[in-house]
Amino acid sequence: KTSVATCRCLPHERDALLVFKQGITRDPAGRLASWGEGEEDCCGWRGIRCSNQTNRVIAIQLRNTQQADDDPKRHPWDTAMAGQISPSLLSLQHLEHLDLSENISGPAGRVPEFLGLLKNLNYLNLSGLTFTGMVPPHLGNLSKLHHLDLSRAGSFVPSYGPSLHSTDISWLSNLPLRYLDMSSVDLSRTVDWAHVVNMVPSLRSS
Repeated sequence: KTSVATCRCLPHERDALLVFKQGITRDPAGRLASWGEGEEDCCGWRGIRCSNQTNRVIAIQLRNTQQADDDPKRHPWDTAMAGQISPSLLSLQHLEHLDLSENISGPAGRVPEFLGLLKNLNYLNLSGLTFTGMVPPHLGNLSKLHHLDLSRAGSFVPSYGPSLHSTDISWLSNLPLRYLDMSSVDLSRTVDWAHVVNMVPSLRSS
């Protein structure tokens, strides 16, 4: 019995992922090699998970898992992707899980404010990325966010000093967080940050 291959993922979501791929200028581990290379169904691409009910993209898992290598001299940058996080991700409005940790090296930039518009996001891991500047309070709009990891952000570019900072983290109290790691964020100019963190009732680990 032969089966006819059909495209399960939605065309506009597939296009959004391909635009994201265009923003990646370096991919030494070939994490995005399966994206669009004769494979129409983006639900079958590496690092992509779709809903079995709706075929919508619900997870992007592109963690740099090869950073721990047999060669202790190998730097995480050796296997990290480089480039920019494209706002095309806004087309994935059913996205629940976004893990780009230890990846997307390259020129240091800002944490994208548009991530605060991914209203269904419940897991966001940007640890180990080369970010500088202010942590956008727009993340406080993620009313379903349970996991937020901004640890070691900018740790690959020590010349920048403290890479991320914030003067107001009151937006954290809007989130149903169970896990929070902002250990690399400079909170020295934040008034009573410990009190704010304690005001997150669902928090189990920080």
